[in-house]
Amino acid sequence: MSELLLTDAPVEHIITTVGTIVEMHLSTVLESLIDSSNVRNSDLGAELLRSAETDMNANWKARSRWFKNAFDIRYGGYQAQEHWEVLIDARNAVVHGGGDLSPNQRTMSFVEVQKLKQSISDLLMVKIQDPAIYAPQGARLAVDIARAFVQHFDAVVLGKYPTIKA
Repeated sequence: MSELLLTDAPVEHIITTVGTIVEMHLSTVLESLIDSSNVRNSDLGAELLRSAETDMNANWKARSRWFKNAFDIRYGGYQAQEHWEVLIDARNAVVHGGGDLSPNQRTMSFVEVQKLKQSISDLLMVKIQDPAIYAPQGARLAVDIARAFVQHFDAVVLGKYPTIKA
């Protein structure tokens, strides 16, 4: 991910790109865990998996729920994950709100919105508004947050499944 910082890409592109890279990583790990479970070895297991696959990657909360319930992998409640959630909120504002709040974020209470905007500003130096204001340091901060989250996530996974390949 550090290579992204060598480009002239705008901060908002870095935020969306690291979000996509990490999402792909988690999806690959999830797929590896499913493969190692042998659930596909029976017709019933394969069919149940087919019906659940859309939900597994529907959003970050669903993905976390599947890691926890299916594989006892709990990566929440740590600073790396909390900062990652803020980065994802910033990504959603960029992708779904054009730099302002996304439609889903607009349904939050006034207090929640102010807290969200402050967290994004504090961690990524991004001011969520129309149009958003991105400090150049936000690119480095986004990469650092993503890297810390992946390191934390991988440590949790490998602590539980040391032979997993992703």
